[in-house]
Amino acid sequence: MAELVVENRHGDTRYLNEARKALADQRKLWGLDALQQLDVRAPRNPYDGMSEQALRERLAQQQRLLEPQLGAGVTPQTDGSPATPETPTPRDVEDTHGD
Repeated sequence: MAELVVENRHGDTRYLNEARKALADQRKLWGLDALQQLDVRAPRNPYDGMSEQALRERLAQQQRLLEPQLGAGVTPQTDGSPATPETPTPRDVEDTHGD
């Protein structure tokens, strides 16, 4: 004679608790539980809403900040464009080789 015993076993609940903790950590990493959803797909340009005059004032302010560096190989532009580094001439390049 054989006796058949059937028990309802749903598994060890510790595994379920660990899985839930792992999913909670992933949600935190992805920012899904954040108070405010952020759209990180499209970077915001800080100059988008500025008028032409405001852009020119900002450019002048940045040029004033760069003035101490103008003696270090940066040529100022008078047409409103940003300062650019000086381009070395072929003679300057030859002098740096030490031949």
